[in-house]
Amino acid sequence: RGPRLARRLGRPRPALGCLLASKLIRGQILLVYGWSVVNKLGGSFLDGFTLQEELPLALQTSPLARVLYEAHGVLSPRWGMLIASDRAMAVCSWAVLLAEAFLVFGLAHRRLRTYALCVGVVLHTGIFLTMSVLSFGLLMLSAYPLFANTLATPASSASAS
Repeated sequence: RGPRLARRLGRPRPALGCLLASKLIRGQILLVYGWSVVNKLGGSFLDGFTLQEELPLALQTSPLARVLYEAHGVLSPRWGMLIASDRAMAVCSWAVLLAEAFLVFGLAHRRLRTYALCVGVVLHTGIFLTMSVLSFGLLMLSAYPLFANTLATPASSASAS
């Protein structure tokens, strides 16, 4: 397993460099998502209050501001009603929590990894579009190739050579 086995079998070494560093980064990404889930379980996130408080201000500077705000700088009534809705914001809060929880388990399990990578891209794109948090999303997404590299099964990689 790893570089020594590859060398004995006459195969090239893994292209990602140090396998230990790759595993540490993947573990750190899982910890970030896991802690985010734990943190959201307490407090006022799940009832939608946090999103109701943060979204109006965040949307003013988001890439969607031109679409969501009217000419005089007021949130359009449709979006204002959605944000003011306790039920809608609670649903959004639960969706974020479930997406992050799925990322913790999905990225860790090979069978779910492709789906988890898609969920992660959608999650971070949504965060960027609504809250303009680009640097964190890019940082998290930049680690996704470390997970994607482990998608191939040993049988499929052996038959390719």
